[in-house]
Amino acid sequence: MNWLDHAGLGLPGNACSRQDDAVSSMAAGVPNHYLVISAYTHREVVLRQLSFPYAVSVDLERQTAWCNDRSASRTLRPGRRTTIPSLTRFDLHLSANASVQVQVQPEDMENFSRQARKPMTHALARCVFLQPGRNWTRHECAALLHLSTSELSRQLFAEGECMRDTVRSSRLSKFLVDLPQLPKVNNRLAAAYGFHYQYLLEEAVYESFGVTLATLTALIRMNNNVIPWHHPLQ
Repeated sequence: MNWLDHAGLGLPGNACSRQDDAVSSMAAGVPNHYLVISAYTHREVVLRQLSFPYAVSVDLERQTAWCNDRSASRTLRPGRRTTIPSLTRFDLHLSANASVQVQVQPEDMENFSRQARKPMTHALARCVFLQPGRNWTRHECAALLHLSTSELSRQLFAEGECMRDTVRSSRLSKFLVDLPQLPKVNNRLAAAYGFHYQYLLEEAVYESFGVTLATLTALIRMNNNVIPWHHPLQ
């Protein structure tokens, strides 16, 4: 069995199934498979640098919205689904009172070629997404993937990625899809997503997405659409 099998990109029953503790088990549970983001305001809202370890689709529900990444700027059309490949960083622009659905795709066969170009980054990102509260040090990750720390660093560098940024991005994407069903954020809940204190999570949300945690919560928690999402290998 190679490191891809252990990472969840190969055989079922991957090594990411261990729970850390009672708190992080909440974070490691089954997330939502889609969330509705609604700008119930009189101004535009921009969520920056969104990125998921699985492909996501974005569907316009109301008004006007755009998806921008390095390769294109796309105006969302009613009834026309926009699919964003895994690990693509994109900005989501919503006009006043606009609403969109962002859905994690449990099956992303169309992105296998993309995964083949960055297999280590996909492996790491998906493991972190499933257990964001785990202590994802370089030694921890290398041991999980049956690699040395130098091999891990070398492969990530060859893919043009940074372990710290990949871990943080995956933790935040998991927090984002879980947010509609989470209780009020405190230190204990923040730790379940890999941030030792609430203020560290708040800073990460603002630095990554460009909005405060209060704004992000308002954009998402006004919607009660919660559908279970399952790992594609389960």
